[in-house]
Amino acid sequence: MNSNFENLSDIFASVKETLIEHSGYSPDEFDREFDEYKRLADRHFTDDEYYWILVYIVFYSGFKAKTVTERLPILKRYFPDYKTVMTYGKDKIVKMLNDACEK
Repeated sequence: MNSNFENLSDIFASVKETLIEHSGYSPDEFDREFDEYKRLADRHFTDDEYYWILVYIVFYSGFKAKTVTERLPILKRYFPDYKTVMTYGKDKIVKMLNDACEK
C-alpha cells in the first residue's frame, strides 16, 4: 500500500473524483450513498456484515452504481447469506443467469 495513505479515508479521498465520474451520481448523491464506507476501518463486523460488504464491492465495482442500487432487492433474493450461496449448484446459477431481472 502507498505509504502516503494514513487510513481508508485517505484512500477513498484519493479516488473519489474517479468514482464519482464513473458512478453516474452527482457529488452530493455520491456522498449520501457512499460516505459511510469511509468510516469502516474502526468497526467490528459480523460474518454476515463482511459478506454483504463483499457482495457490494463485487457488484458496485462491476456495474454502474445506480444499476446495482436499483437491483439490490434482486441481489438480496439471490445472495441472501453466504451459507445459502455455498449450496448453489449449476442449476441455481443457470436460473439466476436466465432471470429477467424484475424488481
